[in-house]
Amino acid sequence: MIVGQTLATRITYAHRNGIGDTDTLLTVVARLGATGETAEGLFAAALTATGGARTEWSGPWRTQLRLLRQHPVPDVRDAAYAEVTAHE
Repeated sequence: MIVGQTLATRITYAHRNGIGDTDTLLTVVARLGATGETAEGLFAAALTATGGARTEWSGPWRTQLRLLRQHPVPDVRDAAYAEVTAHE
């Protein structure tokens, strides 16, 4: 998970500096999450948190988070459920 968090931090930094495309990131996240594997799923969860925050949890990112919450690997599901999209 440390690698995923490091990657997410770098993507956040790039966004703050006007670098990066959220559509491309969403495509990558969807492919990673669809593999059903642990490492790829954890990467997808970390990147989904970053992309979701970047876009204020627009529709496609909420959909991706819901898909990860149904992932076959429990650790990936837990990581996805740990994300908060709105505070009350």
